[in-house]
Amino acid sequence: MVYKILIWIDHLFYNFGIARSLQNNHDCKLFAIFDVNLEIKKMFQNQKSVKFEKEWYFWDNIKNFKTPDLEYLEKIERKYKLNLWSMIYNDRLFFQYNELYKFSRNEMLSICEKECKFYENILDDIQPDCIIIKNTDSRRSHLLKMMCNARNIKSLMLHRTRIGYKSTISETYDKKIKLSRIDQNFNETNDVFDLEKFKKENMDFKQKEKNVVSATTPITRKIKPVIMWLLKPLEKEYKESYVHFGISKFNVLKIQIFTHIKKIYRKKSIDKNLRKVIPMGEKFIYFPLHRQPERSISIDSPIHNNQLEIITNIAKSIPVNYFVYVKEHPDQKIYTWRPSSFYQQLLDLPNVKIFHPLVKTSELFDKCSMVATITGTSGLESSFYEKPSMVFTDTSYSDLPHVTRVTNLEQLPKDIRETLDKKIDLKLIQKFVGYYQSQSFDVNIHKIINEILDKFHNGNVTIRRDISMIELERFFDENKKEFDKIAMEHIKKMMKK
Repeated sequence: MVYKILIWIDHLFYNFGIARSLQNNHDCKLFAIFDVNLEIKKMFQNQKSVKFEKEWYFWDNIKNFKTPDLEYLEKIERKYKLNLWSMIYNDRLFFQYNELYKFSRNEMLSICEKECKFYENILDDIQPDCIIIKNTDSRRSHLLKMMCNARNIKSLMLHRTRIGYKSTISETYDKKIKLSRIDQNFNETNDVFDLEKFKKENMDFKQKEKNVVSATTPITRKIKPVIMWLLKPLEKEYKESYVHFGISKFNVLKIQIFTHIKKIYRKKSIDKNLRKVIPMGEKFIYFPLHRQPERSISIDSPIHNNQLEIITNIAKSIPVNYFVYVKEHPDQKIYTWRPSSFYQQLLDLPNVKIFHPLVKTSELFDKCSMVATITGTSGLESSFYEKPSMVFTDTSYSDLPHVTRVTNLEQLPKDIRETLDKKIDLKLIQKFVGYYQSQSFDVNIHKIINEILDKFHNGNVTIRRDISMIELERFFDENKKEFDKIAMEHIKKMMKK
């Protein structure tokens, strides 16, 4: 069978590398949607590395916004089982982190309308068997994925696993693994599950702390691309894309300066007010803050994404002799930390203590009674410290019996007390880990993405304007083994019924 594959290619480029390897290793017809800026668009328009049957450039088709057709959008919601307002409210550009422009209701709905019509035209035209799309962290790509799902078009997302340094490909990010599936695929073994060895080799938070490119990029390297951008005129096409509404050289420079000052001020406040030592002998529930914005709460948990509100509800619900220990995420410095008012509201809660991002996570796992998280890896990591956990949305591990899935906030006090009494079945954890790892393969996509950010994005500051296809091809050739393996894993998923 010759598969028709639609591929979403953005500024991280790795899906282009996958397309290149697919072309060389499998009989398929490739189509592409490019979500890239003007300079990169010109490079891809002239490339000969991958033969696409058809290609579309996202930003050429999403502009000239008028009064939205609400009748059409209502039909789209029904046809594809979508909740467009939920997507809009959780779009970091529309509501959460845009200091340059305030979108009107009509603009937001008109953008959605343009995108839906664009996607429908493509899907009707080529009727793909499969779409390869990035781990959808933006509303615009997530919308396409949801539309493909409703049309029974297999959507494949490459992402790293929650355990260790491997990767996996799935149709639904972090889909809940049912215990019955684990039992069916597990070969009984008498081997003792060595928790200490496993933690040392596989704990995910260590991987995160070692691989934050933008957090380690020196300031001298950040300044040059900003100056180069300021010196070049803004093209008309650049201004027409809705992600650049309200942009001007003066506004960007002002915000950059203000953001740098704000980051310094907030860090001083964090160093002064957040605890660096874990008290002895206190009983506590550990809530590690999610980095925000982050797809795991904006897309996976669109309702339960107000972390301050969730922590407050937990604090209202815990037994009288307990505290809630909150730790700031070390990666939050990428987003200039949080407003001081956020930390102050936590500090004002009498049974909540907030800890510095440099406090060792392993010590908090060791000493806590349970872990609470919206949808984070910490709820799984706690298992390896023999501690129960609580989550606020379905995750890959939420079916484990020592994990409580919160479904009713009014029942939160009862849920917390029941979770505190839960015990860990190490044999079941061993089964889960074995099954989980069997669904993954030995490619560290996080490492590859960091290399792309370092080489082509000035250390994740801004994308380089002088990238050549020769340079990009050289990168994929240097990583040929990894990309060929990723392509073969995609083929396996395509062929699996």
